[in-house]
Amino acid sequence: MRLARRERAATPAARARAEQLPELPRRWHATQRLVLGRGEISLEIAAYLRRLAAIVERTRAQLGQVVQRDLVAPYAQLVAELEAFRDGVEAGARAPLAVTHALKHKMDPSGLMEALVRETQAATRELPEDIDTVPNDGLAQLESHPFEEIDSVSVGVQRLVEFIVEAELIGELSESAEAIPEHERRAHRLGRDVVRLVSYSASDLLGADAGEVDEDARAQLLPLLDSGIGRVRAELEQLEALLPALDERLAAKLSVIRERTDTWAIAGEGDSLDRLTKTRRGPLAKAAIERLQRAGRAIRGAVVGLVYRRSRGVLLARRLRPGVRASDAVVARALAMTRRSTPAAEVLAALPYYYRQLFLGRSASDHTFWVGREAELAQAARAIDDHRRGVVGALVVVGEGGSGKSALAQMIARTHFAHDRIFRLTPPHGGSVDPETFAERMRDTLQVRGTLQEALRTLPEGSTLLLEDLELWWERSPGGLAVIDLLLDVIERHGERCLFVLDLNTGAFRAIDRFRGLAQRALAVLECGPVDSRTLRAMIDLRHGSTGFEWELDGRAAGELSDWRKARFFAGLFDATRGVVGPALQSWLVHVDKLRGETLQMRQPKAVDDGVLDDLSVGQRALLVQLVLHKQLGHGRLATMTGLPAEQLEDQLGVLRRMGLITRDGEDVIALERYVQHLVTRHLEARGMLP
Repeated sequence: MRLARRERAATPAARARAEQLPELPRRWHATQRLVLGRGEISLEIAAYLRRLAAIVERTRAQLGQVVQRDLVAPYAQLVAELEAFRDGVEAGARAPLAVTHALKHKMDPSGLMEALVRETQAATRELPEDIDTVPNDGLAQLESHPFEEIDSVSVGVQRLVEFIVEAELIGELSESAEAIPEHERRAHRLGRDVVRLVSYSASDLLGADAGEVDEDARAQLLPLLDSGIGRVRAELEQLEALLPALDERLAAKLSVIRERTDTWAIAGEGDSLDRLTKTRRGPLAKAAIERLQRAGRAIRGAVVGLVYRRSRGVLLARRLRPGVRASDAVVARALAMTRRSTPAAEVLAALPYYYRQLFLGRSASDHTFWVGREAELAQAARAIDDHRRGVVGALVVVGEGGSGKSALAQMIARTHFAHDRIFRLTPPHGGSVDPETFAERMRDTLQVRGTLQEALRTLPEGSTLLLEDLELWWERSPGGLAVIDLLLDVIERHGERCLFVLDLNTGAFRAIDRFRGLAQRALAVLECGPVDSRTLRAMIDLRHGSTGFEWELDGRAAGELSDWRKARFFAGLFDATRGVVGPALQSWLVHVDKLRGETLQMRQPKAVDDGVLDDLSVGQRALLVQLVLHKQLGHGRLATMTGLPAEQLEDQLGVLRRMGLITRDGEDVIALERYVQHLVTRHLEARGMLP
């Protein structure tokens, strides 16, 4: 009896299962709800895909109508008109070529693309934001253990679908649509070229005489017509292929979207699940698993960090030992900075002289390549109006070296004064503070003899005198402002009859203004400041485009680059030069990797690090300050200004020259190296070393 009772007693496992029985319906219900979540995802996405296909088809149809009406049909008409003209020539007729369409730019698919984005976004917003469901591996688990608690995933359906559609469809369709206007421009350029050539040749060969076309003229004109028709027909075939190619790409992209939004795909495991969903563990296991994962990551991170830190420690220990320090290698580092700021010698050698001059010569001072400066020109116009009403004073143009201040001064003069009323006084090479030298240069400019005052009295009424690079006429030394004092007296005496226009760099202006109040003696002070990246692009496009050369970036022709990519390129030029015009034009050549035929292969501009200048000695930086303020200095003037012993001055100049920071010519005139001038100026200004 005792044995029988023992056999009927429940085992612990059985008791545990019995205790779980009340939970089983809840678990089963929860898992079935998650399974239904997969069905909900499938239904929602199926409905969305039908709506998306309708939106895409409508957009494609509208785009097709525009392309057919504004691009393909006019071009087909041009082919027909050229062929009709050819038939007439072959038949002996003299009727001129009649072209119906003007072949002007009309295509602008941006409105269609904006509507597409709005409609797809509206459709996406109607999807559920998140749906809880069973991961793919959870389905197999349910088949074998239907009552066990399983992991679930919360799928961000709306966010996921939006990401896939934008990545796979919107970008593709936008790129294709944006390319159509470029196809139109290319086709129209070719069509206009053919029409111009045919019309010119026909008028030359056929003439205006009545009668039939002679055999000689026909023999010359027909091959030209056949060639032109062939070119236009080939272009027409490319235009007609645009829409079928677009249809093929769209079909492929919609297929990809269907695959990527399949329930199995978006609820799958692996990297895609980790990136696009948020996993939610069962309530009992979640906290423990997360703690273990964090601990594992921390341990692995610590071990990896130790491995890397060991190598850093070795290098740090070596740097702490006596040896070559960064400051010891300052010459090599400065040379590296100069090289990164200088066009490659082989590039300059390969470019024709006229191309180099467009970017390395003086800034354009006529209307051919003039861009921007509207505010400065308007301010100058107001000052000139004041001068013509009898107000005496100079017009002062200031700016950083290479900012285009001399070009602005000349543009102002050309705009408001007759050619024979414009006079330009340039300083001697290396500058001077001698009033007699100034008077002699003035006499040479006006081409008269006598005293300075006698020469100035010959200035005609309503004239202007441009004094370029005023920074070369002063120095901070006893008697160093004698020429400035003489000039201010000249302006007071003769400023009513003649407008004096002075240009000088910003640092020199501040110094002279501090000592002599130059701003108070001016009708206006125009600051020739930096320009934005859009203006830089316009300046470079005008220069480069006039030469017939092409350019490409990362292997893609400039015409194939998106507006964003071009904007990024010219923003890089701006960042590298702070928008100062002269350095930016130079930087265009700096970033030419090589020349292939008549195509410049460019690289993305990058700013050059000028940190090496911090390692220069105080004396070396003081010399650079003088060269920034005065642009160029003869050796004697520099010795006077610095008061350094000859041997010490020569030693410092030798170091700066080895660094590539300064130049010294055969007349013993010292100046900043042109390609690093903006870097030196920026560095000294940032550290408060300039006035």
